Amino acid sequence: MTKPRIVVLIPNWNQLPDDYEVHQQAKGLGWYSSYTDEVPEIPGFRPVDELSTDGKLKRQGPWIISETPQSYEPGASDNYYEGVHTCICDYQPLPEVENPWMPVDGVDLSALGDDQLTDMGVKPEQFDEVRNRESVGV
Repeated sequence: MTKPRIVVLIPNWNQLPDDYEVHQQAKGLGWYSSYTDEVPEIPGFRPVDELSTDGKLKRQGPWIISETPQSYEPGASDNYYEGVHTCICDYQPLPEVENPWMPVDGVDLSALGDDQLTDMGVKPEQFDEVRNRESVGV
């Protein structure tokens, strides 16, 4: 199993417009865990999708990674996380015509392997129940 990376999104406060709503969004950027071997967090990557109020549509969010991320590797090899990557994000919303709303794809739980279900916190005795559910929205 791939060790997860912690990705921390840090707003570039010097670049933000003087707008209350944008500042509130910036405060909520936060962090996420990434379980992929790929490191998509490079300048130009948009790490956060924007969801419609009903949660059925999504599009690329206004935040874009503007600098090469800094990586911090753990000192011991038995750590749960591979490392921490900090990413500076600029606020650069795309024009409406270039950023259409798209339907949120469902997840086919029946196709997930035991390791993936375990990583999601599902106990082995729950595997059949989870796999037999209808696809769910993300």
